[in-house]
Amino acid sequence: MSQIVGAPEYYIQFIGKTLKETYTLINDFIKGVNEGTINISGYTIHNVYDQFPFYFRPTLNTYDKLINLTGATPTEIDNITKISNKVKLNANDTQTGYNLVWDYNKTSRPIKINKTTFIPILYSTSPITYSTMGAEKVFILSHGTEIPSKGKIDLSSTLYGIKEDKYTKEIIPKTDPMVRGDELMKLINLIVKFLISHVHPFHGLSPVPVGRDGTRTSEILEQLLNAPNTILNQNIRIN
Repeated sequence: MSQIVGAPEYYIQFIGKTLKETYTLINDFIKGVNEGTINISGYTIHNVYDQFPFYFRPTLNTYDKLINLTGATPTEIDNITKISNKVKLNANDTQTGYNLVWDYNKTSRPIKINKTTFIPILYSTSPITYSTMGAEKVFILSHGTEIPSKGKIDLSSTLYGIKEDKYTKEIIPKTDPMVRGDELMKLINLIVKFLISHVHPFHGLSPVPVGRDGTRTSEILEQLLNAPNTILNQNIRIN
């Protein structure tokens, strides 16, 4: 008896068969599974789907007689050995009696070949300059701009420097912290993902707090809560 796992049982009777007829029937069955259609003379045609990978082997009882000689007579051992030596998918297979068929007609060890195409990158040198400003607190101020809700900063009479009390009383209150672009994009990306994937439990109700892609409103709220220190740089300010 042979059986396809996960499909209706398919039986083959071996009563009264010669050794050759027996291993021929077994091989025809294995080849039928490999081909996707079991078509053995005298039996119903059976189609097989999604068969790969599949494994063929002796039953545990047959295996014990073949390997461990458990409860086997010399005649049984001789017959089982002869049949096992003939059971294989491909004529040139060295492994007999059992094997893994991982793809159509493929019984050898699977080999995965990764191909990578490298495109040479041409570099051309061009003049470039860098400007770096460093301090504990950095202010980038413009005479011509102002934050509408905070008013204009008077930068007149600052040619020879700015006194500390002007920073604390006017410049800091009338400037905003700089935005860290990458951190802001993380928050925007999270909001957009939830916007696209969210669902509502019912019309008119608030959305389910977890989107279909796993995005959570708690993540958005957490990032918003941390935004004053993560998205905004309080020590670099502009007007």
